[in-house]
Amino acid sequence: MEIPPLYLLSSDFSHDITPISCYLFNKYLPNLNINILSYTKPDFTLPSNVNFIELNNGNKRIKNNWFMDNYNYLNSIDDEYIMFCPDDNTIIDYVNMDAFNYVLDFIKMNKDVGIFYGFDYDIKDNQKKFIQENDLYKIWEVTNFSHKTTSTLSIWKRKLLLEIFKSKQNNLTHFELHGWNDILKTYKNYKVYGMTIKQFINKNQPSYNQNYKVSVL
Repeated sequence: MEIPPLYLLSSDFSHDITPISCYLFNKYLPNLNINILSYTKPDFTLPSNVNFIELNNGNKRIKNNWFMDNYNYLNSIDDEYIMFCPDDNTIIDYVNMDAFNYVLDFIKMNKDVGIFYGFDYDIKDNQKKFIQENDLYKIWEVTNFSHKTTSTLSIWKRKLLLEIFKSKQNNLTHFELHGWNDILKTYKNYKVYGMTIKQFINKNQPSYNQNYKVSVL
């Protein structure tokens, strides 16, 4: 499976962040296809691998239309999976490409992957079920976590993301706390997964948030 394109949720209010986010993604995950979901085009030059998408025909954002603006664009593309997060949720370390490719292979072989959590994101043991393990990694399924649809960088089945934007709730609080319920109205057979890199487990610390020394994504 090829590396999915990255879509960054943005707006006119975060133009100052855009060059920084692009720089960091290009530094730590080169040759990435980066897409900025924003509105009015900024007056600075972006790297050649960055596509600035002018939602609402390049006019300023109308808050009550924010989710549907993103829905309309993401509904027009063909990618089955995309990477997605807000534009201020960038990576700050080199991506572990072996771990990343392991995740991509898992997604390719498991058709029930709805979301695969991205870099440095872990949850408590009583919120997940371990389903696959080797000498390097442990893959787990998220069970009773209240923020299943976290907005942090993750790989998404695109059609599941569309269900949240279709809700027209226009805020990230709804996205994180109620997004999974939006998805379940249409799709009931997808799951949320994540991975722990064993190399960075610290046995003196709680059994979550242990893999912070390297980015999976």
